Formats: sequence, C-alpha cells, structure tokens
Amino acid sequence: MLATPERMGDLHPIRVLDMGVPGSVRYVDTGEPGWHPVVFFGGVGTSAGAFSLTEFARALREMLGLRFVSVERNGFGDTRFMSGLGFAQPVNDVLGVLEALGVERFSVVAISGGGPYAARLVARVPERIVSIHLAAATSGGELLHRGAAAAMLADLEAIVADPEGFWDYPPESAVRLIPGFIEASRREGRHALGEPGRARQALRHEFTLLCSEALPDLRSVPAPAFLYWGGRDDLVPLEQARAWQAALGSDVTLRVHPDSGHDVQYLHWHEILTDIAGSAVT
Repeated sequence: MLATPERMGDLHPIRVLDMGVPGSVRYVDTGEPGWHPVVFFGGVGTSAGAFSLTEFARALREMLGLRFVSVERNGFGDTRFMSGLGFAQPVNDVLGVLEALGVERFSVVAISGGGPYAARLVARVPERIVSIHLAAATSGGELLHRGAAAAMLADLEAIVADPEGFWDYPPESAVRLIPGFIEASRREGRHALGEPGRARQALRHEFTLLCSEALPDLRSVPAPAFLYWGGRDDLVPLEQARAWQAALGSDVTLRVHPDSGHDVQYLHWHEILTDIAGSAVT
C-alpha cells in the first residue's frame, strides 16, 4: 500500500535542447550530477512534465540518489506534431538528451503507454541499461487492440474534449490520498493535451504506433527487469505482463499487487525507487 503521502512539490521545469533536424527536444532533468540516471517514459498522451507526478516521493528519491530524465514525445505538451514518425525518433531524442547531459549508463522506467518506447530504447543500447522497471506498461501490438484500453483510446474526441478527465481515478483509488496529486494530474492533462487539434493528431498517431508491432526480442539484454502490476487493472491486464516476461527472458521479477488497478505505479512508486537504487549498486 501507499506509504505516508508527502505533498506534491513544485513541478520540474521543462528544458529545451536544440537537436537541429527535426528540431528542438523538450525534456525534464532533475539535474543532480553524480546521482544514478533514470530515463522515464510517461503514459499515453503525456508531456515530459508527467514525471513530476511522482515527486510526492521526492524525499525518498533524493535519499536514494536517483536522477530522472524524461523526454517529451511527438505532439504533446509544447512539442509540435510531426506525422510519419516511428519508434526510432523518440529513441533518438532520448539518446540525444542523454549525450548532452553526459549520461552513459542508466536505468529505464516506463508507465502504461510508455512501455513500447522503453522497449525500443533498451533494444537500441542494451549494453548501457542498468535495470528496467515497467509499471502497468502496455506491451503494445495486438494486445493493445483488446479490452478497456482500446475502447478508451478509440474515443479520441472524448479525451480531447476533457483532457483533465483523462486523468480521473476511481473514487476508491488511494492516489486521491496523495496531497495535491489530483490537482497536479489535471494540470498535466491540460498541458499535455491543451491544443485540441494537435492533441487529436498526436493521440491518433501514438495509439496507431503503439499497436503497430509486437515487442522486440530483449532476451539478450543483460540488465535485470522488474514488472509492477495491479491485479485489478482492466486497462493493461496481467496478460500484458506475461508478454513482457516472454520478451525479456529469464532475469525478470514480477510483482503483482492484487488490490491495485491502473494506479499501481503511484501506489507502489516507493517500491520502484527502491528497486532502481538496489540495482544501481549491484
């Protein structure tokens, strides 16, 4: 269950890096030199600022010495939309930011729709990955066409019309006990999906991309992987965790929390941070 909640702090500023062609990249960097770097992929339709929603546990993150970097994806937040981009471009953007920051080896965290992007980054530079942490992270491909997630994402007009509502959690979800979380998540919805025309294009493109292909074969990646799943998650059910297990191979730890749904990433964020720190020192 959720540890004693801390109040949401100030959101981290979004920085801009000029990458030449195709243009500037926006990212968040918590910016502690010498701390263990972690690349963060937020869920479907999120800006780089979505990382700040985890900072109710900032005191623990800082105590563990973890530096997070999150790079904005095509068409969300303040990033312009470009049609025709595949998985290669967001991976290029992340690697470009890491190069500018002087980061060589790092851990990877992905939430929900960030999973397939994380998989392509890991596949590109397997020797640089320290550990992999996937929290209710979709495996994409054919499995994303099924069930509640497909139904929700198929109604793009509803999401565009109410970007704050896209972040709604059920009344019984314990994320509502985190002081300031709901207000911060609604701000993220407004920021990430604030321009209806662009948001519509970006969401359609992202969903199509995530459904386009199965996970790459990651069994040769030497880094350990940790999966965090909610037993009541209808959006990304446990069958998708099984798909990750098959793609990742043998060194995979699956943690299933029976009473969590698609909020497991926040309810057990302290556990995720602890796992990252433990992997970084082994």
